[in-house]
Amino acid sequence: MVSVWKRIFLSKIAPGLYSIAGPFIIAYCWNWYHLSGAQRQTELWWLTLLYAGPIFLLFFFFKGVFRFLTVKFKWHTFWADEFVIYLDELFFLGSLVFLVLFSQSEFLSLTYVLSLFFLIFFRLDNILGKHKADLSWQKVNRSVFLMAGFIFVIIGIFQFIAYTYYIFDSSAKYHNIVLFRSFSLTMVWLGGFSLFSLFYFYLKKKKQLFLFFWLVLFTAAIFLDLVNTGIVSNSGLYLGPAIFGHFSLTGLKIFAFPITMAFVIYFLLIFFSFLIFRQVIKAHDETTKRHWLFYNFALLTIASAAIFSISSLWNTPQVIIFKNFFDRQTEENLVLSEEILKKLEKFGLFYELSSFSVMRKTQPVEEKSGLKIKNPNIVLIYLESFSARLTGPYNEKYKEVTPNLNDFAQHQNTTIFKKVYNASTPTITGLISSLCSFLPPTGHQEIEREKMLKRQYLTCLPEILKHSGYRDTSFITAVAKEFANKNTILESMGVDKIYGQNELKKRINETPKSWGYSDQQLFPFIFELMQEKQEPFMLGYATVDTHPPFNLPQDLVAFGDGSGWVLKTFHTTDFAFGDFWKKFKNSRFAENTILILMADHAIFPAALEKKHFPDFGGQTTFYDELFFGVYLPENILPKENEVYGSGIDLAPTILHLLDLPAPESFEGYSLLGSRKKYPNLIGMHEFGLYLNQELVDKNRQESFAMPTDVDCEEISSSNLLTLCELKKYYDWKRGMLLSGRLW
Repeated sequence: MVSVWKRIFLSKIAPGLYSIAGPFIIAYCWNWYHLSGAQRQTELWWLTLLYAGPIFLLFFFFKGVFRFLTVKFKWHTFWADEFVIYLDELFFLGSLVFLVLFSQSEFLSLTYVLSLFFLIFFRLDNILGKHKADLSWQKVNRSVFLMAGFIFVIIGIFQFIAYTYYIFDSSAKYHNIVLFRSFSLTMVWLGGFSLFSLFYFYLKKKKQLFLFFWLVLFTAAIFLDLVNTGIVSNSGLYLGPAIFGHFSLTGLKIFAFPITMAFVIYFLLIFFSFLIFRQVIKAHDETTKRHWLFYNFALLTIASAAIFSISSLWNTPQVIIFKNFFDRQTEENLVLSEEILKKLEKFGLFYELSSFSVMRKTQPVEEKSGLKIKNPNIVLIYLESFSARLTGPYNEKYKEVTPNLNDFAQHQNTTIFKKVYNASTPTITGLISSLCSFLPPTGHQEIEREKMLKRQYLTCLPEILKHSGYRDTSFITAVAKEFANKNTILESMGVDKIYGQNELKKRINETPKSWGYSDQQLFPFIFELMQEKQEPFMLGYATVDTHPPFNLPQDLVAFGDGSGWVLKTFHTTDFAFGDFWKKFKNSRFAENTILILMADHAIFPAALEKKHFPDFGGQTTFYDELFFGVYLPENILPKENEVYGSGIDLAPTILHLLDLPAPESFEGYSLLGSRKKYPNLIGMHEFGLYLNQELVDKNRQESFAMPTDVDCEEISSSNLLTLCELKKYYDWKRGMLLSGRLW
């Protein structure tokens, strides 16, 4: 009786459960990956049911076709009576690969997928072994899996490198997309192999010709992948027409490794490809057409499913490279009129359009700063959303909000920079603009939500400092370092060590009290970390308590009547800084460290409600004057600096203090030197285009608009740059970015 029920379960119930669970797993995991956090809660389940149904029907249809063909062509009864039952189990095992989308670990993801690959192989091999009348099926199965595994590993390595270094990947939320891209490309190659394999049994002479032709195509693809790997790892771009301009700048250095090593790797890959190919040919010789017809049918079916149902195939580097050559941007998108170029020069923005690398302006030679300390430590604190108007040093009305910043500003060694505005918004583009002296034509949506911009190849302050004798460059963020791709973007700037929430948990024996760790939790850690660093060092830190919404910190410090969250968070950040500032003044760092406090960007205008800020509530934009102060040991600077500038001037100013030359690619100038020659300012981001220009009578004119609201065709006859012309500059610069002509 037990054996009867066991047989019923294995032959009827289990296959049914497998065939239901498989589509559900695929649909749930795929939708979970593609939906945002808010959408997951409202749409995940009904979308899962919507997608699972068609997947189940397609699999059911496939099983019906399989059973029909085995009967029609009078195959062994094993296929219709036994193997068809195991199809449900194999389908279920294949669906488990989608669970990898929940993994955040690259190592665990790869281990899981490879383990599942071997599990499917051994299970299929075991099932085919039940066909006692013909064990040649196992020989075919083993040769196909050997080839599939080899192709998957090779493609996977190239895909991972491309994913890691490509700057604008709009289809990858995190690394696991690499596995699906590798799988889909592997199936395309196996599908092609199965087509060529058909000719093997229908040609009497030179029957191996078509299979060798497939091998030639495969090795040619490996060569192109190898070339693309060298290009993307050095330029952040995939192979395309624009990339050839880089050869005029770097020659053969564009490869990530010496050319000789590249060829050694290539010929090793060809050698192993040939060895595996020989095993497959041997399997062809030792089996019959019937065996390979079955496997070719299966491979073509799976390959077709991969091509038409898995979107990962269509955003692989190979497809993008194809588009680069055949869907080229029109040249008009990369042209900027002479009139606009002339107006941009008033902002200090000069471009060499005749050169492939357009950012090659001649940097002015600044006067020596007079700083006596050689290579001082640099501590750069980015104050989240810290508009100057809400702080005591800039606005007497709010002196009680920021008593510790007031003390910092009043110190004899501190210089306060006034009239400095943010060049971009939010934090990540604020970091790019200030550390790389670059106006980024990028947006919040594509960086923080779509995670498109993953790295850049500009010359940035951390890398310059490392080449100038600095032993350590670090950055601390209170939230996960992966948010907005801070980890990869900062690494591409030359930052050695990035501390995010996961890294901080190992050092701070507390649970996070804000959006991540609060300012009161992190300022003590910053001072502790400074003691550990090899000098000279650069250490950056981005505060978090003043990030909207303003009710996040659990350790807010009371202020005033408590009716306004904004001022309470400003006061809390000031309170946290106060303890750090006292320790700093009484430590050895006061004698050998430059301490810089600068807002990453202005406070968002929605936070300044009219009822709490009657003087300016409802009147601000995403661009505003920033808090910006510099503590300099044995200060040689005036107490205040009132040169108009923006975030792009931070890095040149620091280099000026260190008597280091600014690179050609910098778009900003030192606030202690040449910036005074260019008093006009630009801000650019999807949150708004901003102009702050000096008029003939020395008054200022500010202009602001959302990029989507700017539409014009004609060049203005005005001597001032208009928002329409700024939009054209924004679009042109974006085209330059995507074609790699900005580095």
